[in-house]
Amino acid sequence: GGSSRELQKLNLNAVSFQQYQQRLNYIQQKGSFQGSAVEDKVLDQESDDKVEFRWLSRLDHQNGFPSVLSGLTKGCEYSREQFERRFDEMFPIESHNYKIV
Repeated sequence: GGSSRELQKLNLNAVSFQQYQQRLNYIQQKGSFQGSAVEDKVLDQESDDKVEFRWLSRLDHQNGFPSVLSGLTKGCEYSREQFERRFDEMFPIESHNYKIV
C-alpha cells in the first residue's frame, strides 16, 4: 500500500519506524523534545552529588551558561536572543547531540 511506499521513500524499516514511534510517545509523555527513556536513565545514573548531567535548556543563557562556557573556550559572547534562536534551531532536530554538565 501507500504507507509502505512512503516508508521506503523515507528509507525506514519496521524497526526504525518503531523506534521513532517510541521516541515520539516518550517526547509527548515527557513534554520535552530532548532525550529518550534510555538516554535520560544514563544521564541520571552518571550524575551524582557533585556533577549533574542534563539536557541543554532554553533557559540556560539566563542561568549563566555563557559564563561557564567562557571558562572553557573563547568567543562565547552572544545575546540571550542569539542563544534562544540557536537553541530553537537545534531542538528537536539535533537534540540527540547536545548534553551538558
